[in-house]
Amino acid sequence: MITVTGNKLMDIQKNTDELNNNVQEVSEVVERVVEANSAISDSISNLSATSEEVAASTESSLNLSDSSMQSLGEMTELLQEIYNISESMMHLTEEQ
Repeated sequence: MITVTGNKLMDIQKNTDELNNNVQEVSEVVERVVEANSAISDSISNLSATSEEVAASTESSLNLSDSSMQSLGEMTELLQEIYNISESMMHLTEEQ
């Protein structure tokens, strides 16, 4: 009976050691998952910041484009006025 009890206690110790090793392995895997999640979170934050910068740059480009188009429209009007004045001057010189 003492031998049987000793064998059972050795089995319990062996199973406990095995369980402890398994828990350690799971703990290491969980730690790697946490590290990977942290890296993913950092990447998402960087991507979000980059997206915000691109959006701001796009808005700035659109504003600049609108301003350029407005200036081009004003320049077209001025050139038309110059053309009209030139035409008037040509008619005046032809009449003389």
